[in-house]
Amino acid sequence: MMPESIEGYTEDLFGCRFADDSFDSEGEEDHLKESRELFDHYSWAEVFPVWFRYLTQKCPTAPDVINFANLYVYYDAGRRPVPCPIEFIGFLYFKVDMDVYWDEAGDLLDGLAINVLSHSGCLNFEEDPYYSPLKDERILRAVSEWKNGRQDAQELSLNPCGPA
Repeated sequence: MMPESIEGYTEDLFGCRFADDSFDSEGEEDHLKESRELFDHYSWAEVFPVWFRYLTQKCPTAPDVINFANLYVYYDAGRRPVPCPIEFIGFLYFKVDMDVYWDEAGDLLDGLAINVLSHSGCLNFEEDPYYSPLKDERILRAVSEWKNGRQDAQELSLNPCGPA
C-alpha cells in the first residue's frame, strides 16, 4: 500500500538499514521502487525539505547519518539540486567525525558532497578537479554553524551556495 504523504514515504525509505542483508536483497528492489513512486507523485522541491528535516531530526548518531547518506545515494537523490547544499553537506560532516569514520564514510560523503554541490551549481568539478569538501571554507563554516547551535533545517541561508 502506498504511503499517503511525503513523510510516510520518508519514514519507509529511511527507516531501514542500508547495510542489512535483508535490505533490497538480490532481485528485490522494494525500496528503490518506492523511491521512484515517491518521485512520480511529488516534486523534488517538495521532497527535499522533508528529507532534510528527517536527517536533522531523526538521525542523531554518525551511523544514522551514514545510513541516511547511503540511502540518499541509493535512491539517486545525489544528482538532484538542493536549495541549501552548503547547509546540507555541512550537517553530514558535522554529525560524522571523519577522524573516526573515514574508512566507513569518507568516500561516501566526499562523493555525495561533490555531486550535490555540482548539481546545485556550487561547484564546477572540471575547473577544480582536486576539490575537497573538507577544505572548502563554505562547508567548514556550515559545520561550525551546526556545532554552534543551529537547531534544524528551518534556518537556511538565502544564498544556496553559502557566503561568498
